[in-house]
Amino acid sequence: MGELQRTYDEMRKKNVKGTDQFFHCLAACRATKKSGSPALVRDFMNKKEWRDYGMNIFGLYGDKQLPHSEMIADMERDKQANETGIGCPTDQPCEKRCSPYLDNLPPSRRPYMQEYKQEW
Repeated sequence: MGELQRTYDEMRKKNVKGTDQFFHCLAACRATKKSGSPALVRDFMNKKEWRDYGMNIFGLYGDKQLPHSEMIADMERDKQANETGIGCPTDQPCEKRCSPYLDNLPPSRRPYMQEYKQEW
């Protein structure tokens, strides 16, 4: 699952607000293509979501503690993005598959994500 860590590190280095689901999709896609095991990637990423939920309870997730309903909604968005990545056809680049998650990124943040989505 090295692809997951590499993509997480990539996201942290970029540090662009509003790109969480893009990087979830990208990580799931890369890991699935590398491992050849959608079930393993799905299981690992679902467990990560529940780990994040537990960290949120103790105020250790993100910038602030989220209410239960917001955390569940965030988990659902992340899981949907994971499924989009997991379902990427073998002949489609992960960046192309996941680029729709960048469509609503404000213009001021787009230059930082240009390598993933050239057409805006």
